[in-house]
Parts: sequence; C-alpha cells; structure tokens
Amino acid sequence: MNDRQTRLLTILSAVLLVLVAVLVLVKPPADDKEKGESFGPAFGETIDGSTVTGVDLTGPAGTLHLARVDGVWRLTAPIDDLADDRKVEDLVRTLTELEIGKPLDVADGSLASFGLDAPVVAKVERGDALPLVARIGNDAPVGMRTYLQIGDDPKVRVSRERVRSAVAMTVDDLRDHAVARFDHSEVKRIEIGTPTKLTLREDELGWWVSGGSGGELRADDARVRSFVQDILDVRADDFPPASTWEGRTPIDALPIRLWLGDATEPTLVEVDRWAADEWSVSGPAQKTPVRVKLAPLPGMSLAVDPWTATSLLPVRDPQLTAVRLETPHASFSAKREAETWTPAAGASVVSAVAASRVDRSRKVERPAAAPTGRIELEEDGHRLQTLALFPALSNGDVPASDRDDGPVFVVSASQIEAIERAVSTDTQATAEPAASP
Repeated sequence: MNDRQTRLLTILSAVLLVLVAVLVLVKPPADDKEKGESFGPAFGETIDGSTVTGVDLTGPAGTLHLARVDGVWRLTAPIDDLADDRKVEDLVRTLTELEIGKPLDVADGSLASFGLDAPVVAKVERGDALPLVARIGNDAPVGMRTYLQIGDDPKVRVSRERVRSAVAMTVDDLRDHAVARFDHSEVKRIEIGTPTKLTLREDELGWWVSGGSGGELRADDARVRSFVQDILDVRADDFPPASTWEGRTPIDALPIRLWLGDATEPTLVEVDRWAADEWSVSGPAQKTPVRVKLAPLPGMSLAVDPWTATSLLPVRDPQLTAVRLETPHASFSAKREAETWTPAAGASVVSAVAASRVDRSRKVERPAAAPTGRIELEEDGHRLQTLALFPALSNGDVPASDRDDGPVFVVSASQIEAIERAVSTDTQATAEPAASP
C-alpha cells in the first residue's frame, strides 16, 4: 500500500469517527417510550379550551391581545378587528393542550442558546382566574420539540410537539381575512355599479330575476348563488395602510350593494382595480380596503344577458304538486302525491319542460293578441311557475313570457313540440322528473 492510499484511509477513518461521535452525542429524541421520556400537562392539569376568554402574545414583533366577545374572537390590541376564528381556536388548542418534559440540565446564563432570552410570552386568560403563562423559545435543532419555560419557573423544558410557529404570529396573521360574512339565504337583492347598471332580486316565489322593473328576465339561480359565494370567498392578501390608496384613481371602481333579509339599507362591498394584478376590496368585515392580487369576482358581468336563465321554466323538485299544459295542439293536467303522478305522463311532461332551453336574449315585441296557451308548474299546492304562450310566428316558433309584465322572448317550435309529445308518453307512475340544472 503506497503513502497516498495510507493517507486516504487515515482521512476516511477520521471522518467516520467524527460521524459516529455526532450520532452518539447529538442523537434525535427517540420515541417517548423508547427513551423513557415523560410528558405531562404544562399547567399541571388539562385545560378546557372553551373556558379561555383571552390570549395575550408578546414577542419581538410586539404585543397583541385576543378576546372572545359574545362567542366571537376579536383582536383588541394593537387594533380592534375581527379575528380569524379557526386560527385563534388552533392557537388556543395548542396552548391548552401543551405538554412538557422534565427540566433540562442547563448551564447558568445560557438562555440565549434556547431562544429564551427573547421569548414569545403567551398568556392564557380564563375569566377571573390567574392567567396561565408560557415563555416559548426556539425549536430544538433535532426532533419535534420546542424549548420553553412555564410560569415563574426558571427551568428550561421541551414540549412534546413544536409550538414556536403556532405562537409567533403577527396581527395580520390572526385578523380575519374575509371581506364579508353572511349566509347565502340572507341575500334578497343585489345592485352593481353607480349608477346602478345591473339589478338582481329574489322574486315572490324565491327565484332570481335580473333587469329593471317591467323588463325583468328570469336569472340563472346557480350563477347568482355562485356570484354570492365569490363575494364570500374573497380573502385579503395583505392589509396595507389606508394611505396606500390616497391620491390614486382606480382603473375601475365597482360598488356592489347587497340587501340582506329585511334590511332597508344595503351592505356595501367596494371593488377597485388599480393594475392588472392589483385590486382592493372593502366590505362589512373590512372597513379599510385590503389588497387582493387576483381578480376577486371572476364570474361578474354588468350586462343582463349573461345572468339570464336558459331553462324554459325552473323545476324545483320535490315541491312540484301539479303540471298543466294548454297549447293549440295539446291540453293536459296532472297532479302528484308523494312520488306518484296521475296520470303517469305528468313525470314525462315535467322532464320535457326541465330539459327545454331558451335564449331569453332573443326578445321580440309583445304581441297584440292575447296568449293562446300556457305551461304551469304548481309548487306546494299553490305557487305557480307560468309560461304564457302567444300565437306562433310564421316559422312556427312561439313568443313566450314568464312574467306578466316581463319581456317576450322566442321559444323554438321543437321545444314546444317535445313537451306536447311527452303528453302521450306511457310512463311509470313513480317516475321522477329531472330537476333543472
């Protein structure tokens, strides 16, 4: 063996010895049972998270305070604002379920090596009881532990699980990022633009219609619901100071007014576009505009036609209790009890109505002649969805209107013929009609 090989073997042996020493001296924490580690509640007992009334966090970024007010979490310092309930509940769970091990053998004056010279101090408030205090240091370099101290005890311990990231949060991390919070069912009317360029409202039967009074068209319920959900889904990307928007003119400004329940005044959501990838949004949950990087309402349009329903008549099953059809070529009536139509062809007629599509933007002048037919869907024994049919045009297509004072649009002859053919269909008495999409 030559000198070069000898030197190489010597170096490799030395490296191997160093690696063995590292593995022995800096061994990651083994499984609790394997190593014999013992963990217990940090505050001597299990804490019921529902009894927590407040949390105070003090760290390098400053101090913030959270309080449960009427069952809702709020930031009360350094700002007064709604908090993100889920994030705060996660924080409360982390602190109340905190488990710690036995004290470490720590040399005097070495707190800085554990990050405990400048810890995040978490205080858990429970009404009139003394607050529970934990000083959270750095995460351990190996294992899933975090160094900490409990209360006034100077001894350094480790937690069973890492907790540093859970408590090292800023005000912006914990504040509510939603722009608006309400229930879908509360929305009864929507106005977009100033002056109003589009109106959507829920009619007396619970269906959405779009357009101005006397010119309303049945709206696509699914699209309206999706638009409302888009508003509820808007989240702030960050919270710039109000001065960010001062002295600037947005490319587009779009106010959205929503009437909730029986409210006489609308809830306002204001959307402003400042650049291709910069938007600001304010609303009932964010009085000061927040920044949104992506277009917040992708399904929005100020034109009436994109909101208009394409179904001939909306079918809301199982509320249907009767169907009636009167045309120059057919006369039919059926009732339903439970799932049974009498006569059975009622299920086929309703299915044909549900499958029919119409372009409501294909409008014509209201004919001078009175309607010569109609299609009626009865709900719950009294509510009617009605389509009035006027004398056919020269090509066989039929002018129709689903509102007494609404616009008249054209239904193709083939759609009417398909419904008429369904009258003679032999259908099982328990057949179920397809619902409108």
